[in-house]
Amino acid sequence: TMNLYSIPTFLTSALIIFLGVFSLKRNERSPINRAFFSLCMFPGAWLFFGSIAYNCPTLPLANFFVRICYVGVVYISIAIFHFTVVFLDLKKLKKIIPYFYLIGIFWSICLFSSNLLLDGFKKYFWGYYPQAGVLHPIFIVIFTAVVIFSNILLMIAFFNGSVSGAKRIQVKYVLSAIFIFSLASFDFLPNYGIAIYPFGYIPTAIFVGIIA
Repeated sequence: TMNLYSIPTFLTSALIIFLGVFSLKRNERSPINRAFFSLCMFPGAWLFFGSIAYNCPTLPLANFFVRICYVGVVYISIAIFHFTVVFLDLKKLKKIIPYFYLIGIFWSICLFSSNLLLDGFKKYFWGYYPQAGVLHPIFIVIFTAVVIFSNILLMIAFFNGSVSGAKRIQVKYVLSAIFIFSLASFDFLPNYGIAIYPFGYIPTAIFVGIIA
């Protein structure tokens, strides 16, 4: 039988992926549409493969899908930075976007080659959930720093007068969306043995919906 806790995460992933694909199809050549596509696909992958993991009958199979799911988590903050830089048209920072994705590649390698990022599982009432490895706190620090940096860039644009009119309103919406998305960080708590149901799919759906 299907794990009922996987249904809302699966439906949310389908909605987010649909929004990303729809936006990309509207204008595949637009850098902002491509950046938004990435912003949708990584959270979408996190929730989609997490939904599968909730329904895995064996721990080894759950372990496999959780690690794929966590690849999405690894790139979420990077996608936020990517979208912010393209959205604000920060030409100098566009050059360093590939280096941020290299950080994501490093964490992805850690996921599949060791237990440094994720190490073991704990069974909660909603199902198995991965436990933090020794490098996980460092990952959270970097993840948070990238999101905060993106927020700072948006606030600078908002308060220094470099954007006006409709663009200024858009910046306010993006700032609000990222603030709401920050609530999804509570999903990290079960990685440390704290039995709080991972409701991050709710603020994530709102976050992507506002930006869309």
